[in-house]
Amino acid sequence: MKAMVFDRFGGPDVLELRDVPDPVPGPGEALVDVRACGINHLDLWVRRGLRGLEVQMPHILGNDVVGVIAAVGAGVRHVEPGDKTLVHPTLSCGTCAACVAGDDNLCREYDVLGRRRNGGYAEKVAVPAANCMPYPDN
Repeated sequence: MKAMVFDRFGGPDVLELRDVPDPVPGPGEALVDVRACGINHLDLWVRRGLRGLEVQMPHILGNDVVGVIAAVGAGVRHVEPGDKTLVHPTLSCGTCAACVAGDDNLCREYDVLGRRRNGGYAEKVAVPAANCMPYPDN
């Protein structure tokens, strides 16, 4: 698949369109065919190398994703291939006291898609299926 990738910090010039392997959804994940991905301030900070936002290189940015479910991993029941989806960018463990209470922003494993985990500046992205929110045609 094609993806906008960077392997050093800097301005927009560090982004390169490359061929990269397709992601594969694991258990509890969905593979999304990306239709659009917004540019978020976090993307700019990560690309510039803002302290505290370290990433493994090469890296794919993008946390504001909309697309179509292409495949699902084991155990996924609420979405299926062909569903249109908005992807909630917050990543959390889902099992700690904060997550169970609905305060996933207080999770010790809190992260955002495109920060440490590859994001949506690609043709496809694997995400937790719990983050996929189907939406209607209208």
